[in-house]
Amino acid sequence: MTTISVNNPLRIRQFTIYQTDWLVNALRLKLGNMYIVQKKFIKANINGKVCWLSSFYLDKKRQIFFIILDLNNTILVCNSSGIILNEVPIGQQFYVNFVPITVQEIILSTGLQIKTDPGIIFVYFGFFVMILSTFTSYISYSQVWVYVRSESLDFVGLTNRSILFFEQDMILISKTCSFYSDYFSFGFHKISNTLR
Repeated sequence: MTTISVNNPLRIRQFTIYQTDWLVNALRLKLGNMYIVQKKFIKANINGKVCWLSSFYLDKKRQIFFIILDLNNTILVCNSSGIILNEVPIGQQFYVNFVPITVQEIILSTGLQIKTDPGIIFVYFGFFVMILSTFTSYISYSQVWVYVRSESLDFVGLTNRSILFFEQDMILISKTCSFYSDYFSFGFHKISNTLR
């Protein structure tokens, strides 16, 4: 038998069964040897600690409270003043006003979620591509276009990072081309550069 808990899901082939939540619903009591009573629990917060409370009227004026602090099968029995009368495990008989009471069981409920992920490979592949594209976006690149006309030489450039360094490189290219055009007399009268 496999136990499913919040952090321990059951995996069968492509299906995963999770426990989504659990709740203490009720307490089943046996009064004497004949009567079985079921009392609903209410979730409460006492001094920052979660607990479950249920009340049982003995008569019109007096009642007792059943308190569960955790699921270790121990129940606190208190009077209306909050004084602990008894601490009883499940199945043990105790007496209130000479009436034998036995806690038969704590009734719990849980929610289960069944999940299948046939496209999980595509999701992981998408994450991989996204991370890869994030890293590649940090790679610096520059593009330079040169347009040669009969009277001029035009430069156009585009970069994604280091705009100031790119501008200095474009000015250096422009000066170098001006020097060589004068030296070799290519006949270019105008050299211009444009940055984007």
